[in-house]
Amino acid sequence: MTTQLFPLLLAVAVVRLVSAEASGHSLERVARHAAGQVPTARELRPGQGQLPDQVRFGLFVKNAYSIDFAGGEFTVDLVQTTQWSDPRVVSLVPPSDVNITFPIERAIELMWLPEITITNRAISGSEVISSAVFVDRSGTVSKVERRMATMKVLFRVGSFPFDTQQLPIKVASSTYMSNEVLLVPFEDPTLFGIKASCFKGKDFFLVSSSLTSFTEQDASMSKSRGMLTITIQRDSIKYIQTICVPSILVLLVSWTVVYLPFHTAFLVPRVATALVTTLCALSLQIKSASVVPSKSKAGICWIDLFQEACVVVNFMGLVYNIMIEVSIYSLGKQELARKINLELKYILPLVSFTTMGVLFLRTDGSQLHATKLMSRCFLFLTLTCYTFWSLVRLSSKDENKRA
Repeated sequence: MTTQLFPLLLAVAVVRLVSAEASGHSLERVARHAAGQVPTARELRPGQGQLPDQVRFGLFVKNAYSIDFAGGEFTVDLVQTTQWSDPRVVSLVPPSDVNITFPIERAIELMWLPEITITNRAISGSEVISSAVFVDRSGTVSKVERRMATMKVLFRVGSFPFDTQQLPIKVASSTYMSNEVLLVPFEDPTLFGIKASCFKGKDFFLVSSSLTSFTEQDASMSKSRGMLTITIQRDSIKYIQTICVPSILVLLVSWTVVYLPFHTAFLVPRVATALVTTLCALSLQIKSASVVPSKSKAGICWIDLFQEACVVVNFMGLVYNIMIEVSIYSLGKQELARKINLELKYILPLVSFTTMGVLFLRTDGSQLHATKLMSRCFLFLTLTCYTFWSLVRLSSKDENKRA
């Protein structure tokens, strides 16, 4: 029995040792705990048994590399600064110096560390580039780390291409609860924020950045967390020029069909113009769908409603043009055809301008569901009612006929 249990006990011991090293604890400390010895000063908080230790923190983003909407991630190069007071470390400073610098490996062996880490990072998404701990004669300890980190975030692109995104970077102690370590933001603006040039040449521009702290309670876990929130806004000019403006121009061209003369020579141009503009609208809709980020997660967005309105108006223009041609050449109702053609000169622009007005008044995406309901209901009711009325008149025998 002892022989069978030995491999299991050995594996458990190895796992405990590896876990201890990964969390920044020495093998010596694990051995002392196993032997029941009293923890040393570097294993206890400066305020052990008293109030929580306040740890000031700052997060400064040097560069922003990528924003992955499909994966819900963004990657930054940042400097993380934490600072706290510990009178016990004063003896580590040589008498001839004002302060001293320790590498992180040596600092773990000599003093207590609050173990502040990024909590919303992706799996294997944080790599420390450089790290150092500074101690001065007043007992102030400062830890500065530069790291490359990839954070997870839920993007909201309902108002695309006019969307504003928030990129949060959250930190907390990986060991201590809120009643032991309390995070407090630095007031020095040079220790937190983001370089203004980070988004230069990208699809976004920087709006603001803020550093806050809060306490979060999840079941039995209560953590003091800090957060740097970077607010960015998409540069919509490119999408307006490549999607919105061409779609509006195609819509304007589709209106010209009703201004062409009622003559056999213009039969093909009328139908061809209506058909080509409808196909162009469909092509632009496909193009816009390909540039919408993470559409499968976001559902419908503003650009979808815009393209939908353009396609519907273009298609109904084609339907009405065919109705006019049928009225003239199949039913012989030229007067009715002229009347419908005249009515379309007002109806198509009215429907288009009204729908576009509703959409462009709600580009922030704050009431996207209401905007979708209003635009669709207006298009459906207006065009359906007019189509039904036109069909009733076409089927009526009282209309004046001309051969």
